[in-house]
Amino acid sequence: NRGSITMPFQSAAATANYVGELQNIPQTQPSFGQLTLSAKKLVSLVPISNDLIKDSSPNIDMIVRNDLVQTMALREDIAFIRGTGASNTPKGMRNWAIAANVFARTAAGGPGTATLNEITNDLYAAITRLENLNVPLSNAGWIMTPRTKSGLMRLRDGNGNFVYRDEMLRGNLLGFAYRSTTQIPTNLGGPGNQTEVYFADFSSLVIAENTSMEISVYEGGAFNDGTNIISGISTDQTVIRALARHDFGARQRGQEISVITAVDWGL
Repeated sequence: NRGSITMPFQSAAATANYVGELQNIPQTQPSFGQLTLSAKKLVSLVPISNDLIKDSSPNIDMIVRNDLVQTMALREDIAFIRGTGASNTPKGMRNWAIAANVFARTAAGGPGTATLNEITNDLYAAITRLENLNVPLSNAGWIMTPRTKSGLMRLRDGNGNFVYRDEMLRGNLLGFAYRSTTQIPTNLGGPGNQTEVYFADFSSLVIAENTSMEISVYEGGAFNDGTNIISGISTDQTVIRALARHDFGARQRGQEISVITAVDWGL
């Protein structure tokens, strides 16, 4: 409620030992750290002519309001996935992930030539990296672009059978839920056509919300157009503003996130 929250995380586990009769039990001590999240302010503002509001059907203010909600949601999406944590922005999954869990897709051939075997190995490698760190995978899943999703669903084996399509139509990939978003770029890497695939245990990823999305309407409100302060009274305008305050964190300090980079599946 005061703009920040501190959450504990376990940085090292206790140990167990075998001992003989009448031997002292060795002392063991887990260690803990603190994850501190602070509210980052996300805003969007649209001035509308009052004449347009009065003369439009359907009501233009509701169209603008719905567009603001969608715009805010998409901006949150990319912040929580790829945010750098700089310039008052949240630090997203891509930058929480530890270096050992970030790896480029198998690239035996050129762009768009990944084989079924290479793709399958990369997907399982993303899972294995978390398993090797004893991440529980209690609520694990994938995030990818629509292009990657389409490419995986079109993959066929040597007999012409779809490999992943039936499972993906049920919402899973290799037994874990997946979602797709256009907010992950598809113009990354040297060729400018690469993207990323994320696998994570979402049970330890935290969205800390200080203020849920608020939509405010200011008839005659003043606003900054980037250069000057504009009076809504003088110009007969209404200002609609969306505001939210939140942050994003990983309680296992990025061990619960793996990222496949240089992905060009689906080209």
